[in-house]
Amino acid sequence: MHHHHPSRSRARRARRRAGALGVLGLVACFVAFLPGRAQAAPRHEVHAGTGWQNTGASRALTWHPAIQGSRKDVPVVVGWSAVGHRRVYWAPFARVKYTNAWSIGGALNLLGADLGIGGVGVYLTQPPRGDESDTGRWFSTLTFHAVNLRFGTNLTPNRPHDDRVPDPDAHRDLVRRQVANGVPPDHTLQRYPFGTYAYVEAAFPIQIRAWKQVRRDLGVGMFFEAVPFGMEWPLDRRVPRFAQTYSVIVGGSILFGPRPKAG
Repeated sequence: MHHHHPSRSRARRARRRAGALGVLGLVACFVAFLPGRAQAAPRHEVHAGTGWQNTGASRALTWHPAIQGSRKDVPVVVGWSAVGHRRVYWAPFARVKYTNAWSIGGALNLLGADLGIGGVGVYLTQPPRGDESDTGRWFSTLTFHAVNLRFGTNLTPNRPHDDRVPDPDAHRDLVRRQVANGVPPDHTLQRYPFGTYAYVEAAFPIQIRAWKQVRRDLGVGMFFEAVPFGMEWPLDRRVPRFAQTYSVIVGGSILFGPRPKAG
């Protein structure tokens, strides 16, 4: 009799899901590059935002009473993206990301980069005309990224430090004593370091942006991003499977260009 390991089955389903998303992204990229009438140069969007991310447990933790072992992340991003003029367009982006994260395994301060080369954008409104008639109008796009690589490293492998709770075992003992004495458990996790950590992640973000064109070559607006599924692997240790991620980010954006032609 053969027994199927649940974690292996989940991993296979996740790989199939990632493969399907990748195929859809390639098809969408092909559509975005189909020949069409000449269009103005794409706008350059500069954005900044913050949000929340949940990342599956990075270390096996088996002690009780149970405290959720997944990592809680608060990212702050500053980046660039291209916004085209066709109904469907290629939408690459790049950004720098700082993340404060904490888990039972310890606290981290991650500095990394996100690179999106397989993004396809679709206008939810009429696309801009690229002339003065765009001024004062609102525009909105929906973008799906099938190829988005993220990587980073922990800037503070030896911090924070608290002599009273220096590591996960001490945290375990503290919580057990509090539970035994009828005291509400102290779940503060920003007391001890996670240690060295570097990662690479494959993510599949979906972005919605809306902006008002205040001048022909200047727009001001906002964006919302959700990652319903991502896969993170550590680069400095071996793990049996990836950590699954999901996140949301909101922020503001400024769009520049194209510049009016002189004459």
